[in-house]
Amino acid sequence: MQALKQDKSLCNKLKLQWITDATTFYQLKLDWNKLASYYPTQFYFRHEWFDSAWQWAQTLGQLKILTVYDHDQLIAIVPLLLKNIIYKGIPFKQLEFLTVPDTQMCDIIISPPYYATGTFILEYILKDKSWDKLKLHYLKPNSLLSLFSQMLSQSFTLEVTTQHPIVRINENWDSFYATKGRRLKKGNNLCRNHLEKEGTVVLENLIYLPKNELLQVIQRISQHSWKQSTHTTFDQKAPYAFIKRLTELALEKHWLNVWGLRVNHEIIALEYHIEYSHQIYALRADYLTSKASLSPGTYLNWKILETLFEQKKSIYYMGPGKNTYKNRWQNYLEDVWTFSSFNKTICGTLLKTIEQSLIPRLRIIKDKAQILT
Repeated sequence: MQALKQDKSLCNKLKLQWITDATTFYQLKLDWNKLASYYPTQFYFRHEWFDSAWQWAQTLGQLKILTVYDHDQLIAIVPLLLKNIIYKGIPFKQLEFLTVPDTQMCDIIISPPYYATGTFILEYILKDKSWDKLKLHYLKPNSLLSLFSQMLSQSFTLEVTTQHPIVRINENWDSFYATKGRRLKKGNNLCRNHLEKEGTVVLENLIYLPKNELLQVIQRISQHSWKQSTHTTFDQKAPYAFIKRLTELALEKHWLNVWGLRVNHEIIALEYHIEYSHQIYALRADYLTSKASLSPGTYLNWKILETLFEQKKSIYYMGPGKNTYKNRWQNYLEDVWTFSSFNKTICGTLLKTIEQSLIPRLRIIKDKAQILT
């Protein structure tokens, strides 16, 4: 995207204000979603998402949301969180997007007529002295923030830090499945045979369960999944507060699908989806480790994908991170970018020296030593 020249007269009209308390954040909901409506395919711009994320993130840092007004009109939001972090024994403050591990994208949310003020807004954040390091994850390719950063005079880095696997649903299921290798198909059939030997196998959407029962199922499967060691499972207080709020809000808006795999009437695996503007976002996929030998996650993912093709959805975001089962199915990898900058504080300057000078030099010395030995 081509860099935008700043409109100084428009910038001079703006009022920028930090929101640091939850009450004011909740009161922004109507104006926030009015702004988000400029991006009708972006679920992760909705107030409901950040409301849910805050239930978890409030245990991780301080709310710090930048709001930008032109008179009484809210024209931009930058949803941020200020964290206390220790790195190499150095305590410092890091400013990040308001995210949780289930976040898949984030960005500046701004009214399109005000794009020419985007760099001005970003500069305002960079001049703030409350943080030592600014690290904004989950930027999509051609994000608004990357567009606005092109006109910055301050030092920063913008780099690809991971990739998200995606299935673009632009053909029928039979055509898509025909492109998959013999090994995948053989594994799927073997998995199906193992499950059917156990008894009746049913794929169902669990959203029709009573809400409390649905939450109990989500919590139980997560609690007994392999992710227990990550401390992000839903038997933990903060992650549960997040999924509870998201489930409540998504049910109200008819955004939620929770696909469950029942074997002999017992739910042994599930995948938690948000459906927004015909786009599917997989937030969590879990199965009971006691049933791992049956490969329930493999079967569930296979049958969910088949269903999404039959329903003619447009795109399936498989969730953060790459792994073997996602790589078997994805037909596109989307780059995820991170914007970073160091403040001119004492800690910010020290961190910059360590990360950009000392550590690279130590790596060179280590590499040379390995070559010599």
